[in-house]
Formats: sequence, C-alpha cells, structure tokens
Amino acid sequence: MVIQRLPETLVKVGLYQDPLFDAVKRSSEDLFEIPFGSGDNIKYVSLNKGPYFLMVSQPKDRIPSPAGYNVILSVVSRSLDRNREIADKFERETGIDLGLEVPKLLQTHMDSMNSLFGFLE
Repeated sequence: MVIQRLPETLVKVGLYQDPLFDAVKRSSEDLFEIPFGSGDNIKYVSLNKGPYFLMVSQPKDRIPSPAGYNVILSVVSRSLDRNREIADKFERETGIDLGLEVPKLLQTHMDSMNSLFGFLE
C-alpha cells in the first residue's frame, strides 16, 4: 500500500511595479492567464506534470495591499521542499522579489488550494 503525502501550499508575496505579464514572459513555466476569480486581479496558472500547481497574481492597478505586497505566488504539490525549489526558480527567472512576510490570513486562505490539488493531479 502506497501512502501519498498530503498536498502542501507555499505562499510568497512581493512588490513588483511593472505589469505581471512582463515578468511571466521571462519564466520557463508554461503559464496561462485565467479570466476568472477576483475581478481586479490578473492571474496566471501553470498545471505541471511534476505534479504541481503554480499560481501568480497581481492587482490590475498594481497598487500594494496594506501589508505592502502586490504579487502573490502560490505553489501546491505534495512536497514543501519541491514548492520552495519551484518558487526560487520562478523568482530567479522573473526578477520578482517575493521576500515579504506572508500575512497569516492570506496563508490560511491559500491553503484552501490543497483540496483542489487532488482534483488537478
């Protein structure tokens, strides 16, 4: 009997003044824009056979949140170490600094993506 690990979500936030599209073009991830969800955000998603799920978003007006970030990156897989590798690679390729502190409420909200991972996997 093989026991699979539960999905893990890594969330990182940062500040990026240019349009997210400019950074996404530099990523080696196969990202595509999704037209649903929060109406005031631009979101890109990658469904990788790794398997992992990556989502990055930015408000259309690029105005930072009260916590000082305007970019959210979340990576879901069955390994937090794998998520960190994917996030680090994304940061290097795009030049987005995702080193700000993640608010606990945001982390809790993004953890809800864990349940979707099994469906996407």
